[in-house]
Amino acid sequence: MLLMKRLLPGVFLPLSLQSVVAQSASVQQQAIILKRQIERTHYSPWPVDDSLFSTIFSTFIKLLDPHENILLASDVTQLSAFRYKLDDELNGKSWQFYDLASSVYQIALKIADSIIQFKRKGFFFKKFEPRNDI
Repeated sequence: MLLMKRLLPGVFLPLSLQSVVAQSASVQQQAIILKRQIERTHYSPWPVDDSLFSTIFSTFIKLLDPHENILLASDVTQLSAFRYKLDDELNGKSWQFYDLASSVYQIALKIADSIIQFKRKGFFFKKFEPRNDI
């Protein structure tokens, strides 16, 4: 398990979100190659099943948002629909997770950036500002 925790950040995250503008077909091809390597050439092959990909999914979310301050709970819920479907995607049943994860993460980053920009302008939620229009 410790080996998997060390392997996943270096392999799965760059593979999954190597570039938000990357072609998903290219990423899909790389993911399929990685799956084959895990199954066939790894010194201790793992079964590529729901259990493995559930662990990979959890690690993926933790790596995307380690301080839990970018993704909303609704974002994680939306992505969680794929927790037990990632192995099916690698078997060719669909290919939606990468595109959805990229889109959700891009939007979350834009929201976080807009909050930072808004706060830099000097708006403070706890500062008293009397209304003159009453």
